Amino acid sequence: MNKAVFLDRDGVINPLVYNLATKEYESPHCPKDFSIFPNVVKALRRLINQEYYLFVVSNQPSYAKGKTTLENIQAIEQLLKVYFEENDLQIEKYYYCYHHPNGIVPEYSIQCKCRKPGTAFPEDAVSKYNLCAESSWFVVTVTWI
Repeated sequence: MNKAVFLDRDGVINPLVYNLATKEYESPHCPKDFSIFPNVVKALRRLINQEYYLFVVSNQPSYAKGKTTLENIQAIEQLLKVYFEENDLQIEKYYYCYHHPNGIVPEYSIQCKCRKPGTAFPEDAVSKYNLCAESSWFVVTVTWI
């Protein structure tokens, strides 16, 4: 069986961005606000060298909440994908949840199993990539209020 590291995106791979409207740090809402933390490539290469499969698992509720467009969110996702490809980093799969139970866009304003802490995405990866859950890790950002 294989082992994996599941990486939250915002706050782990890229910095959060201060939103003046909400007075909170949030995921970037437009491509110009997206950047990568220093040493991410180096850290992920070390994991790959230790034979970990890498997955990105990220809640992206900003469209459901009416804070940005789905196109902006997907453009940021593409920036990350291209960045990793240019740096020769193998990400097995990118999992993004666009839902939020308190959203304002009806088709995305649902309670789902893919939104962390839901387990739909990791369960899918364990099944499809023959992963040993006990040998795998999940790296998330915790914000303190």
